[in-house]
Amino acid sequence: MLFAHLRGMIKIPNVHSCENKTAPVFIGCKPQATFPPGTLVVHFIRDPYSMAISSYLYHRRNPTPENWVNKLYGRDAICNAKKWLTSTSSSLRLESESVTELCNAFVTSAPGSSYYEKLTNLNDIKALMLELTRLMISPSGGDLLYMPYNIRWFQHSNLDVHSILMDRWKANSDNEFRRLLRFISKSVAGHGNKKMLLSIENRNLRPALQHTTKIDHETQHSWEDALNSHHVLGPMLRTIHRFTNLSQTVE
Repeated sequence: MLFAHLRGMIKIPNVHSCENKTAPVFIGCKPQATFPPGTLVVHFIRDPYSMAISSYLYHRRNPTPENWVNKLYGRDAICNAKKWLTSTSSSLRLESESVTELCNAFVTSAPGSSYYEKLTNLNDIKALMLELTRLMISPSGGDLLYMPYNIRWFQHSNLDVHSILMDRWKANSDNEFRRLLRFISKSVAGHGNKKMLLSIENRNLRPALQHTTKIDHETQHSWEDALNSHHVLGPMLRTIHRFTNLSQTVE
């Protein structure tokens, strides 16, 4: 049986439901309480730099593909993380308060009322950084915290996990699909009937591939350098990037 979360990520488990409240909190979270025995996990993971750039280009389209960006108003809705997101950040030893302050500064300085207006009125670098802060700590985002949290949680579980980097999947989907089938067939053959849970970090795989907005390599590298050199965002991105590297499987 195939399980797919509608939002495209696994919120597993809620930080406040863990038995062990000490950092890192995910060590005390029991996979048996979240998944049935014998679950197979196929975990799609995105590079945080390209994910931020893709998300920025996607949401600033004219017209925007997602109308919620026209209905998101105010610093509280855009920037202030919910308590469980702050706890998730702390469990990863990521400091979110400075990201919230940065987000508030961008929202305050940007012309316009809605998030979409602010995203399109700032210059590319500032607008990209605003979108990145939303992906990290916003109640409307948080995707860049879900991903490393899931990676670390899987590392401390006894689940069978097969990780696939989205960039690899897009570059050579046939080869990655063969690796996926080998993982499934080997696990099923070794343990009998199993249930497989599909975790996709970019909402839904097919729409993600269809809606990717590309820019030239020079601009891509320039934007990545700007993010990486930022005194607040750079260290957090590098930490998240290390999580994605740790998740890679070699076959």
